[in-house]
Amino acid sequence: MQAPQMPTGITLPVTVPGTSLVAQEISAYEGPFLEDVSGREVVNIAALHIYNTGEREVRYACITLQTEKDSYVFYGEHIPVGATVVLLEIHAGVYQQSPIKDCSGWQETTDQKQVDGLIITDKDNGTLVVTNTTGRTLYNLRLYYKSWLSPPGVYMGGISHCVTIPVLAPGQTEMVCPDRYATGYSKVVSVVEDPS
Repeated sequence: MQAPQMPTGITLPVTVPGTSLVAQEISAYEGPFLEDVSGREVVNIAALHIYNTGEREVRYACITLQTEKDSYVFYGEHIPVGATVVLLEIHAGVYQQSPIKDCSGWQETTDQKQVDGLIITDKDNGTLVVTNTTGRTLYNLRLYYKSWLSPPGVYMGGISHCVTIPVLAPGQTEMVCPDRYATGYSKVVSVVEDPS
């Protein structure tokens, strides 16, 4: 009598159920832990490469991968359309080459419109130069940014950082020095206005 066939599991890349995200691959990561602000060094932790195939920015997302040996949880925010983001396991879980048995997740997209008509340029020493060309005064501008690695052209880490400009008049240029923004290693992913 033949033994029953066991399911072989999930092969990446795969679309995460209930989201517009594709889990492309899982790999080992070594470097600063980007999912908190500790800056501690980590070695050989699980990292999930995801890609947003949707038509909207994903404001928040959580993905769980179940393997034969462990369960990995990945969290991301402000994931741009058509972008790849490398999420680090939120508990700095050690990467193990083990078949993936299940993939689940959820996401929340944003209804906030991106502000068009801003010119944002990098200067040395982690400075951003923001110019308003919209023809109207902008209030409570929020610039969200993430770590950026080029090449290969991917955002690193799930969490985003934010800097706010309270008022920006038409034609006005403002220089800001956001915390944890490094010229060439960070990139603005989303700009929204909160006039309330």
